Amino acid sequence: MIIGITNFKNEKYLFKFDSINFSVTLEDIEYREKTFEDLKELFEAEYHITVLDGRTTDGNDIVFNLTNNGMQVTSPGIYSANVYSYIIFNGEKKEYNGLGIQARELDFFFDKNKALNYNVSSLDDGTMEMRVKPFKETQESFNFSLNDDEFLGSLNVSRKIIDRTIILNSELHINKVNLDNIVTELEEVVSVFSKFFRFVSNRLNVQISKVNLKSKSQDNKFRIIGEYFRKDQWSYDEMIEKDLNKIISFDLLEGSLPNLIHKISKGELYLRHLPITYKEGKNITPARFIMSSAAFEWQYKHTNDIEPESEIKQEVISYLEEVSEQKTGKDKKYIKGLLKIVKSKDNSLNQRMQKALNEHDVILTPFIKHLYSFSNIKNYSNQDISSRLAEERNNFAHGNLDKEFKGDSVYDLLLLEWLYYVIVLKEIGLSDKKIQKSINKLFHRLLDI
Repeated sequence: MIIGITNFKNEKYLFKFDSINFSVTLEDIEYREKTFEDLKELFEAEYHITVLDGRTTDGNDIVFNLTNNGMQVTSPGIYSANVYSYIIFNGEKKEYNGLGIQARELDFFFDKNKALNYNVSSLDDGTMEMRVKPFKETQESFNFSLNDDEFLGSLNVSRKIIDRTIILNSELHINKVNLDNIVTELEEVVSVFSKFFRFVSNRLNVQISKVNLKSKSQDNKFRIIGEYFRKDQWSYDEMIEKDLNKIISFDLLEGSLPNLIHKISKGELYLRHLPITYKEGKNITPARFIMSSAAFEWQYKHTNDIEPESEIKQEVISYLEEVSEQKTGKDKKYIKGLLKIVKSKDNSLNQRMQKALNEHDVILTPFIKHLYSFSNIKNYSNQDISSRLAEERNNFAHGNLDKEFKGDSVYDLLLLEWLYYVIVLKEIGLSDKKIQKSINKLFHRLLDI
């Protein structure tokens, strides 16, 4: 619980912030008895504020960003609101021109252990020296664009000693190239990199553990002046290090990193199909089949020129629309039902999948051969695979959820999910070899690539 004072409606209020449920309550310090008319006016009033400033009992300025519901009256002199993010400063509120992001997944995307150097002096007596490298030996930098602004990103490993134990964490530092403040871009920057970590981890519940706000001081160094917190959409699951390491790492993306960030910031990456947790990603369900198919279709359409609908389909649609105008009642309703079926019928899904598999055959062949031969499946030509996928997708999409998966289709689904990543990674400029290594690492295929 964080407690402090805020100004609301030009009066002083005591605020109590629940940092677990992300809700803030205000109590009028100078509340007086009110007449019936006062109370009526109070409850009918609307307070659509989006930002609430205050100061904690510790003397730190705090800024709450409220949800669209704004401030709600709960009883005379008491208000409440839901908070989606807040900033707490180290003392007075200041502008900031740098961010330091730490995340559970970042420690594996940019391996924190690269900061360590080991030297075994003697195997007999177990003598070993460990050296922590200087920052300049571990830093990696990149530039990226967000809207019309140019940003500089740098990856490094922070280090501190607690109870004689060295604590290492990878950190992503971000600032504008021109060093302007990034107060207005804070939410968007954090959102873009949250989506980034979801993509490289193939799950939604990534954990951004800390966002430090920084300001460049006179000695040309960035100093921490506060910390940003936001409410998480998904709960975190406990994961062992081996599973956290299933990630597309920095050494594979490197030069293509700006292109990936650009696609995410422009909304050109479909992410809704990703499993929420790592464990959920192991379950094969009709919903997963439908969402993975949707991800492939969406990404394919945003990467390739799509052929127009066939002439015969257009003719049938035009005819049914014409007939529908001439009918009434049940007949009209029946024609509209037929029209809906014709419009939703998409025979091109099979063709798109086959075309994509053919285009990326060199990249996927080692994985296809290993997957299907290991499963003793003989029919795994690109035509066979795309045909089975399209049939299963149409079954589930049209409500035939009682149908069981055909045995081979389970493996086809895995391939479809790899194909989605191949399309994206190819578009942002990764080499075929790096794409193969990315698929191998992310999906733990254990191939010698």
